[in-house]
Amino acid sequence: MTDTGAAHPGTTDAGAAYPGTTDAGATDAGAAQPEKAALPGTTDTETAHPGTIDAGAARPIAGEAGSAHPDAEPSAGIPPGLRAPRNQVSRRTPWYWTTTAIVEAVLLVGGLTAVAALCGLGSAWWTAIGSVGALLLLRAAVMPRWRYRVHRWEVTGDALYTRTGWFSVRWGIAPISRIQTIDSERRLPERIFGLANVTATTASAAGHIKIRGLDLATADRLLSDLSLATASIPGDAT
Repeated sequence: MTDTGAAHPGTTDAGAAYPGTTDAGATDAGAAQPEKAALPGTTDTETAHPGTIDAGAARPIAGEAGSAHPDAEPSAGIPPGLRAPRNQVSRRTPWYWTTTAIVEAVLLVGGLTAVAALCGLGSAWWTAIGSVGALLLLRAAVMPRWRYRVHRWEVTGDALYTRTGWFSVRWGIAPISRIQTIDSERRLPERIFGLANVTATTASAAGHIKIRGLDLATADRLLSDLSLATASIPGDAT
């Protein structure tokens, strides 16, 4: 005889939960459900997966004050005319600018000193010469690093962009289709520091755009890239 109240081996009692299943009577509407774990690679509506952005979280704003480092990578999709161009000049360029500024200061102050000594000028002239020398040395200390942070350049599929200067900043934009000639200038003082300039002459009234302070490898690569870009555009660049 088999008792109707005893469970047959291999069968499951309606009141007992089978391992791996959920008994309908074991969970009522008032009992708290265990927290559901998010499957790796998916996002739960309540728990954000690492690497995803919650809809309620604030997204960083490009260009927001204090959020971007001055040398940070520019935002994709924004043309260089509305942001800083991507590339800086060579790290040796500030040393070149410092050296040339000091040499210019020494030559100028030396010439003024010689004139003052030969002409027997008074103490007021010597004071003025000393003030000029101090200003030139201050310029040699400040200008190169300031100028290095300003000078940038970038080439896109449409145009060549430059930003130069320090007290006054000048932007240059040369459409690739308007570039007529590309030159590289390497004067002796720049060659000592391993630097070169690249000049793109256009058909516009502005004349040309010059990128100063490039290392030799970058200058050669830029010449090659601009040559290929201009050669691929039909027409006479006028």
